[in-house]
Amino acid sequence: RHYRYLARLLTKKTVLYTEMVVGDDVLKKSGIHMDVLLDFSEIEHPIALQLGGSDPETLRTATDIICSRNSYDEINLNCGCPSAIVTSNERQFGARLMHDPELVRRCVSQISRAAGGGRIPVTVKCRLGTNERKGYAQLRDFVSTVSAESGVSHFVVHARECVLDGFTPKQNRCIPPLRPRWAHQLQADFPHLTFSVNGGIYSLGMVERHLGLPGTAYGSYDGLKEAGARTDQEVAEEWAWGDLPPVTSVMIGREAYNRPWLLSEADTRIFGERENPNLSRREVLDRYVTYGEDILAQYQARGHEISTRNLLKPLFMLFSGERCGRAWRRRLDKEWVER
Repeated sequence: RHYRYLARLLTKKTVLYTEMVVGDDVLKKSGIHMDVLLDFSEIEHPIALQLGGSDPETLRTATDIICSRNSYDEINLNCGCPSAIVTSNERQFGARLMHDPELVRRCVSQISRAAGGGRIPVTVKCRLGTNERKGYAQLRDFVSTVSAESGVSHFVVHARECVLDGFTPKQNRCIPPLRPRWAHQLQADFPHLTFSVNGGIYSLGMVERHLGLPGTAYGSYDGLKEAGARTDQEVAEEWAWGDLPPVTSVMIGREAYNRPWLLSEADTRIFGERENPNLSRREVLDRYVTYGEDILAQYQARGHEISTRNLLKPLFMLFSGERCGRAWRRRLDKEWVER
C-alpha cells in the first residue's frame, strides 16, 4: 500500500496493483485487520485488487465483501504466482491454476457476478504455462476456455513459463526464457480480447516497443541496452513481434519498485498526457512524510501499530541510479535503526 502511494505521486494514469490477497484471508479477517488488508488511499485510483484462490464460492464471497467496502477499479485473479506456498497440493492456486482452465473460468465467473456483472472489470494474470503444461497451444486453450462467457476480456501475460516444485519465486522471475512474442500472438488470435505483456520490462522505452506508439520503434528490443542479451534458451524469433498487432498495455513489475523514478515520465510518454506530475524528489519526500504521519496517527488512534520499517521501505530506492543513491539507502537504514 505504501509503495502505491509513492508511485501515485509520480504518475496519475498508471494502473496500480495490490499484492495478492488470498480469498480465505478476506473471509477470516475483520475490524482493523481487514482494514490493513484491503484499505487504500483515494489518491491511489485507478487501482486493481489481485485476488488469490481456487474455490469459486470462496472467491465469490470474498469479492462480495471486498466490493461492499472498497471501491477497487478492477479485480484480477492471479494464475501466475510461482510460490510453493500457493502452488502446493494443499492450496492449488497461483500458477498451478493454469492446469485447469475450466476451474479458472468458474472462478472468474463467480468473481464477475459478485463484482456487479461487469460493473467492475475482472481480469486474469497468468504465465505462458508451467513445466508440466507448456507450449503455445496450451496457452491459447487456456485463454479460450477462461474467456468463454465468464466476464473476462483482459489477460495480463507474464511472458515466461513457471517451473513448479523446483524453482524459487526469484528463480522463476529470471531463469525460464522470455517469450514476449506469445503475448502479441494472443492479441492476433483473440482480437476481441485485450492483453498486457509482463516480464523483463526495465524501462519506458521497452514499454513503447510493445505498444506501437507514434514515433517509437515497434517489434523488438533492438538497440535497447536495458533489455540485456538473450540467454541461450531465448531465440530471436520469440523476441520479435513486428508482424503482429501491439498489445493493449504493459505491466512493469519489480523494476518499478526498484527504480520508482522511471514512472515519473509515464503520463506523457505512455498515456499522451500534456504533462507529468513534475514533482521533485524533495516534493515527493515531503508529501510522503505527511502521508506516513497520517497513516501512523490513524492506526495508533485505533490501538494498532504500523511498522515504520514498512513505511520507509518504498523510499529506499527513490534515488536508485543517481549519484549517492547508495549513501541515501545507508543513511535511511541507519536513521531507522537508531530510532
